[in-house]
Amino acid sequence: MNIEKKHDGFDLREFKKEPLPKPENKEGRKLPSEELAHQTIERIGKECHNFQDNHRDDLDNVRVGNSETQQHLKDTFAQRFQTLNEELDTIYSDAEKHLEQYMKDSNAKEGGVDHTSHLEKLEGKKRTELERYMAIERGEDPETIPKDSTSTYENTILTRYKERYQKMVKLKESEKDGSALFNRIFGFSPEGQIKTNIRSTHVEFVCENQKDVKQILLKKGLHLKSGTKPMPSEEREVEHMKYIGGMVISDSNLLLDKELTDSIIIISETGAELQKEYLGDISQHEQQHIKNNLYKVARGYEVNLIDIGNISTLPVKEQEDKIKKYLRAERANEMDEAVHDEVLAHYNGLNITQREDVGKKIAANLVISYFDRFAEPALYLAKDALVHAGAKRDQVDSLAKEVFREEVRKSIISGGNALLDIQKAGFSKQEAIGLVINEKLDQWPVIAAQIKK
Repeated sequence: MNIEKKHDGFDLREFKKEPLPKPENKEGRKLPSEELAHQTIERIGKECHNFQDNHRDDLDNVRVGNSETQQHLKDTFAQRFQTLNEELDTIYSDAEKHLEQYMKDSNAKEGGVDHTSHLEKLEGKKRTELERYMAIERGEDPETIPKDSTSTYENTILTRYKERYQKMVKLKESEKDGSALFNRIFGFSPEGQIKTNIRSTHVEFVCENQKDVKQILLKKGLHLKSGTKPMPSEEREVEHMKYIGGMVISDSNLLLDKELTDSIIIISETGAELQKEYLGDISQHEQQHIKNNLYKVARGYEVNLIDIGNISTLPVKEQEDKIKKYLRAERANEMDEAVHDEVLAHYNGLNITQREDVGKKIAANLVISYFDRFAEPALYLAKDALVHAGAKRDQVDSLAKEVFREEVRKSIISGGNALLDIQKAGFSKQEAIGLVINEKLDQWPVIAAQIKK
């Protein structure tokens, strides 16, 4: 058997010489360069793995001669197989570099729009920030990313990225087996198959068996209450595990290595499939949460609560204005940062192509769930304070829905549409996200308008 021959039409020796495919799908429609790159990398990976797996089978099936001869053949084959693996690693690395250059070239003129001209319209600082964001998105070595001598904020982000990058490099070097790494991080051996992907900012575990994800949630519940049984709310969370597609582990109590907090993604294969209609690509969704966290320094959402005094004698209009101002301050402190985070994650995971999709797919997902999750706890004390200041409870209830639901819905839709407008102006999805990630949600339409000029 000659292991250098073509395997299933895939010639390893010729791959580097062949041009990459044109950015078109089966229908002949142009694809965004990032999607094309992802598809091509995935195809290369699958074909390489298939090639390796078939040769592993050949190695296992060596059945000739006496035991000494058989062992010699196995050793010889194993050595050749190791050489092939090294060649595959080199080819895979070259392919990624090739594709990265292709992405840059195709992004420059994606969808018939001259992207370079839009980059030139960006102010110097904004353009530099975007270039840094895209360098982190590509997983570049932090030592090669230039620091900004004038920006403490940007340097803080790069410092965080450098620390995370170094952790991921160490993990990759120390543990090759996904199940063993899972055990090392969570403290128990998984029952099902674990697919592992270690990237520059995080580790992603895809769990085939829901029991493994449930065990993490049970552990979470046990840490929320001393004793042997989780709280009822955690029991419900476990019961509804099948609807949870993925999550970033932000609770350090769940990890044996506390330094990996906010850098571990858990994906449930079953839950991800069930949530696909609502969240799209769960992996992309959760990866955006990781990046959002890296960039979370000080976006200016939090404000000081105001003292509205006694409003009982004020005209109704003045009363309502003061109540809404107070409620907006509560919302800024309890909810706005989280909405910002989720809009970016939803946009990255979903395939948004039309303006109406933003309302249907993002706002519809977030408004009610976020009202229940953030607004109700925030309003519990706020309502009492407002009633004590002279407001009527039904008046506060009505205005709370306006501030925490209607205004948030409008903000989500305008922010999502701004991302779509930036992308339609010639930027890739990740570039659109990179342009607004540092900005408050209400500023995204302003940035989009400036870019469209």
